[in-house]
Amino acid sequence: MQQKPLRVELQLDFSAFAVCVLRYRAKERGQTIEEVVEAMLWDGCDLNEAQEVARESSLAGRAFQEWLTFAYNARREERRKK
Repeated sequence: MQQKPLRVELQLDFSAFAVCVLRYRAKERGQTIEEVVEAMLWDGCDLNEAQEVARESSLAGRAFQEWLTFAYNARREERRKK
């Protein structure tokens, strides 16, 4: 099993209804709330934006590379199982 990419803890303040929706989506998809929020973020982010953010700092660049490697390997592993 591969190690998850670099993580940063972030406390957010959502409306109660938004939290209920996130919990519902997480349960339906068999994911954590964090995974649901991250998927929503990536759905709204194009490659150019991701590359610009990655260029802003060495931390952002390393985090992007780790995430990209993790996502690629997870997708490859998922396809092997099918």
